[in-house]
Amino acid sequence: IFGDGRADEYLFDTPCDLLIAVGVSFGGLVTRSFSPRWRGLKADVVHVDPDPSAVGRFVATSLGITTSGRAFVNALNCGRPPRFCRRVGVRPPAPAALPGT
Repeated sequence: IFGDGRADEYLFDTPCDLLIAVGVSFGGLVTRSFSPRWRGLKADVVHVDPDPSAVGRFVATSLGITTSGRAFVNALNCGRPPRFCRRVGVRPPAPAALPGT
């Protein structure tokens, strides 16, 4: 959300009724230093994060789901009708480069 003014426009200036946040901590960077606009957010917030202490910590959450983003996306994908369901998960992260290699 941070860095693009259109995100604020979608959330606060147009009728946004559902915000699904996957793996977002909603810290100061995302909320623009905890802008007061976030307290007035009208959307229901579904917060998905593997850390249970992160869910609802900074932004009021309508539904908290404690799981990884990958598991959440895979569960959504397999809830589709069988003719469209295929195992298209999130790609595994690239291995981190080791210093000096």
